Amino acid sequence: MALPEKEFFAVYRGLAGGPVPRPGRPVARAGELLDRVLDHPRIRERLLHERVFRRWPEIVGEGMLDKCRPLRIKRYTLYLEVKNSSWAHQFIYLQEQIITRINRLAGVVLVTAIHCRVARGGRLGKTPGGRRETKSKGCRELFAVDEVAAWERPIRERVKDPELAALLCRMRRHCEARKRFLGSGRRQKKRS
Repeated sequence: MALPEKEFFAVYRGLAGGPVPRPGRPVARAGELLDRVLDHPRIRERLLHERVFRRWPEIVGEGMLDKCRPLRIKRYTLYLEVKNSSWAHQFIYLQEQIITRINRLAGVVLVTAIHCRVARGGRLGKTPGGRRETKSKGCRELFAVDEVAAWERPIRERVKDPELAALLCRMRRHCEARKRFLGSGRRQKKRS
């Protein structure tokens, strides 16, 4: 269930802290608007998480990539999925090194603990932010291509700066994916 266009822009307008430009009003510069959006604490924190996920191979090293993957960072705890219980035990000894590398990379204290869970069947999925920069490849798995195009069209028409439009499109896809994922999880919990 997608947000109507007016509500979608209202959400990001609220983050940016400004009204919609109308005739006779000065238009805000894209740089100023982007600074205000990116200065929001939740977005700043999410960007730090994404940086950690993208640079995960640097943090753990190439030899550990097939043994673990980061799932999320929540309340200063990094949640990892590991291949088996012996690797979960091994991460107890590697925990301090990994935490130090992550916090040094982020420039702030982002992680203070690591929680490991064993992957089902010993098979790890893909790292959330570790994918290469491809054009909405992860989105194809969740949404129909025409559905994504319908979301992106009004954004690209209204926002003239291509980088800002791409950022807003990614944020919209993220919001929709989160709604679908959380919505399906709630339904499953009610059934149990």
